[in-house]
Amino acid sequence: MAAQASDSTNSKPAADKAQKGSADVRKPDLVDRVVAATGAKKADVRSVVDATLAELGKALAKNDTLHLPPLGRVKVQKRKSVDGGEVLQLRVRQVAEGAAKPKRSKEKPE
Repeated sequence: MAAQASDSTNSKPAADKAQKGSADVRKPDLVDRVVAATGAKKADVRSVVDATLAELGKALAKNDTLHLPPLGRVKVQKRKSVDGGEVLQLRVRQVAEGAAKPKRSKEKPE
């Protein structure tokens, strides 16, 4: 059954799915990129990345909406229980670079 769920994305042509230069980024890759960007020690970065990913997982499990610029707003769209876990469909909204952010009204209705 789990194979069928992952096959639902195969209805799009391969050219639509894979953009030029796209690749899977795994946790060790992320750690290496953060080390390169910050110059911090790999052991320190690894523990921070582990803690960050754990907190993101907890927030998504509680259906929290994440506001993480420049990544964007991330919220759980759908959830489905499967053997051995859960499949989450996430909605990510990114604001284009240079675009004006929508203004929020800070006034509370009476």
